[in-house]
Amino acid sequence: MFECHGSIHRLQCTADCNGKIWSAEKFVPEIDEEKCLLLSPLPRCPECNRIARPNILMFVDHAWQKNKSLEQHEDLNAFLRKTEGGKRAYQLTLAV
Repeated sequence: MFECHGSIHRLQCTADCNGKIWSAEKFVPEIDEEKCLLLSPLPRCPECNRIARPNILMFVDHAWQKNKSLEQHEDLNAFLRKTEGGKRAYQLTLAV
């Protein structure tokens, strides 16, 4: 799978302290649906303890960590080269 805009299932540091992304599975938000209010604490970076954000590309987002998407992009192109007999016409490009 190629998640060209990242995934809500991964987090990254808002301060970009180490350039890493990690699983969001431990963040289970508790919501007051009537008030549309988050009751649980925001997720935190395991390195610097600053607030974490989803690893999703947003508009004009220069802080998005694209490493996982680039890795998936390379894997997809390798698959396409293999299945299409190496035809470069089927290569996908990632513009970020």
